[in-house]
Formats: sequence, C-alpha cells, structure tokens
Amino acid sequence: MRAEIISVGTEIILGYTLNTNTYYLSNKLSEIGIEVLYHSSVKDDPYLLEEAVKIGLKRADILIFTGGLGPTADDITKEVVSKTLGLNLRIDRNMKNLIKEYFNRTNRSMPENNIKQAYLPEGSNILPNEIGTAPGIYIKYKDKKIVLLPGPPKEMKLMFEKYVIPLIKQDFVIKTAVIKTIGIGESKLETLLRDIIEKQQNPTIATYAKEGQVDIRIIAKGNNEEKVNTLLEEIIKKIDSRISEYIYSYEDKTIEEVVFEKLKEKI
Repeated sequence: MRAEIISVGTEIILGYTLNTNTYYLSNKLSEIGIEVLYHSSVKDDPYLLEEAVKIGLKRADILIFTGGLGPTADDITKEVVSKTLGLNLRIDRNMKNLIKEYFNRTNRSMPENNIKQAYLPEGSNILPNEIGTAPGIYIKYKDKKIVLLPGPPKEMKLMFEKYVIPLIKQDFVIKTAVIKTIGIGESKLETLLRDIIEKQQNPTIATYAKEGQVDIRIIAKGNNEEKVNTLLEEIIKKIDSRISEYIYSYEDKTIEEVVFEKLKEKI
C-alpha cells in the first residue's frame, strides 16, 4: 500500500514548529510494510487543504493527516476532510462526555469551544486520545484509508502505535540496510557500483552524500521476511566485494562511534 502524510498547520509552513511527526510516521509506516510516497505540508487554509485532500486521494491508498484537530477556529482538518469526502459531521455524545471528564480530572472547566472536538464524520471510527482532548479519526472511504491524528507528538505517537497500526498493518515486509563509507566521493562510488544499481529493482540502492562521507541505503520489499533478508544479504555482499576498503560500518553508526568502539577493543 502507498501512503501520503499530510501535515496541517501554518506554524509548520512558516518554520515556527519542527515537523518531527512526518519523520516518525515515515519510519513506522515502513516498518509495517507501507510505502510512503509523498510528504505534504499545508497551512490552515480550507481551500488549500481541500486541494491537498483531493490530490492525495488520487495518488495514495492511505492518507495520514496530523494537526488541525483542536478546538479553535483555525483547527480545520476534520471539517475540510469531511466536506471533501461528502460526510456530515455529527456530535458524538460519548465523546462529548469523555472530553468533559478529561477537564474534570484536571480540575478545570471545559471551554465551550471544546465541544467542536466531539463532532465526528458519519461512518468514522474514533481513535481514543488517552492524554489529550482531540480524538483521532479513522475513515474508510471507497478503497482508501484516511487517518486523522492530533498534532502534538506525544498524543500522535501513542495513538498511532496503539490504535492505528492494527488498522492498517500489511502482510508485506519492507526492510532497510545502510552501508556507511568514508574516503570516497559520491560520484566515484556510484561509478564503481553503477551496474549493480542499474540492474536492481528489488532491492533498490541509492547513495547519499553527507559531510565527509557517503551512505548507501538499500531497501528490499516482499511478502516473506526471510526472502527479504536474503535479498539484502546478497546485495550487501556484492557491494562489499567492490568497495570494502571504504566501508566503515554496516549499521547506522557515525564514524565517531565506530572509532570509539575500535579504541575500546584495544584497551
């Protein structure tokens, strides 16, 4: 399945908030066999968000939204998604009571605008928020899966791991291996590996230049974990036979970590 992550919030677009949610979700989705094809960010603008929803429906099987589920007027994700899908919003009395209970537990009175969070798209499923007031929402729309998650990372992560993963997990495996190299430039490295890179469709191989080093990232996919592991091992052996003198790690470690470990071995 192919996914798109859509981050909603003017604060993200303006650079006031670091978007760590997309980083987290991309890694987690890959772990459960879902391929992330697109990242989108959109400000709190109903027209722009509606366009993002329509585009996402055309090019992905799963849309995951983060942000815009709060009680204020500029929290528009649920409203715009529902409108775009043609779903009416209806108040959920149980959710309204849960939100009231949340405020009671913290010895606060519930502001009237928090009632907004108790309105849910018809036919949707609630994703409980155990540490906040904004419930997540899961919608099956035709052949698509749509997930709305709160923006605060703690709330989003807990909700995703506990409630979303069981709903979207695939019987498909995606695994990644990283080979770390040093002392060789990206262009020379690619030249030495070009025939391997060009012949491979699964696994896929890509080089990434960093300061003073180049990483080789290998991604293998399949329906069988043992077969996927074998694909990774075979391609790593091929690469090692070409450039072993430049490889300092087959794990996601820094050169400093590797040097430190080598020095400890000599003590």
